[in-house]
Amino acid sequence: MSSCSECWNACFSSLFKDEKKKHPEVKYMSPEAPLFPYTKDGPMEKTFFFQQTMVSQSLHPSIVQGAAIQREPERGRPKADSTTEDSDSQAADLLALAGPGGPFLRCSISYDIHRRVLGVYLSQLIKLKDKCNTVVSVLLHPSKEEIIETKVVCNSQNPVFDETVEFTGLQLNYARRQTLLFRIYYVYENSTKGPLLGTASLPLEEADLQGLETQLRIDCIEEKKVAADLESRGEVLIAVSNDAEKGILHGVLLKAANIRCHSNPDPYGKINLIFKGQRVAKWKSSTKINSLAPVYNEAFHFEVRKMDISDISLQFILLDEDKLHTGQDGIIGYTVLGDHSPSESGCKQWASIKSNPGTSFTSWHSLIAK
Repeated sequence: MSSCSECWNACFSSLFKDEKKKHPEVKYMSPEAPLFPYTKDGPMEKTFFFQQTMVSQSLHPSIVQGAAIQREPERGRPKADSTTEDSDSQAADLLALAGPGGPFLRCSISYDIHRRVLGVYLSQLIKLKDKCNTVVSVLLHPSKEEIIETKVVCNSQNPVFDETVEFTGLQLNYARRQTLLFRIYYVYENSTKGPLLGTASLPLEEADLQGLETQLRIDCIEEKKVAADLESRGEVLIAVSNDAEKGILHGVLLKAANIRCHSNPDPYGKINLIFKGQRVAKWKSSTKINSLAPVYNEAFHFEVRKMDISDISLQFILLDEDKLHTGQDGIIGYTVLGDHSPSESGCKQWASIKSNPGTSFTSWHSLIAK
């Protein structure tokens, strides 16, 4: 051990002979300081300082100088303005990015592995056909566990949402097997959700989950009247006829089937008569206790003498009287019979009613999540 100590002292002595090698900001150990002998149970709290010569290395030929360092886009988001003038002017600069065609949805996806949260940031819709009130709903397919809606943006062809929706409690491998479905709805002036304008989808299997912005092309509903991915909460059978001479709309709520709910609900139906986007009359059925396939056979009648049937639609809503199963509003699902129905069956039945006054037409309709 003494020979080792002498070697170390000799090394330190030779090093400190040249004062120019000392760095002004480094505290050096005195060469006369004794070295602690090593013992098996002794403390291992020695600190060793060393200086490594920096050697410059050339970059790989395929890497451009500085290209490997990319600054993440600023997280600050422009706030949506109810007047929509700012959003329309901002969108003018983005149309070049959108390319030909449209419309498009600008969004970004991120996943927090610690919180197990999938975040979907909805930035803006670009190149809608006309200025209108819009809302976007987001759901995961095929799980369809939850549907989240954004706020309503009014009177804009390029509405800015600047909103993040979150799906919680998701394992990463589970989230990767899902597909994000986006639905863009028209909203009436009374804040009632109207016809479906378009849909977009994003499979998460190979999607970027680091928050980088992407643009999704929207499939317009004008080309295919109903999106294939509409979520069904059950079916309802309704018969309707139009007595054009007396100006009365007759109907019968027959039954519902295959209701999707967390538990056996106590379902009842509501029918709203919509005229030019406004509810002008309503009707309510009886409640069936603890049933996933209630049978009603209850008639309803609406006076429509001073109304053009082309401006009329019937909105049917199935609700659960026991709201513990379906949330505060108790809504299980809804459907619309009319020219702008989000379902193909609603459009077809209404077209038959208009073309054949006095004849009753019966059809099944899928219930869409509200």
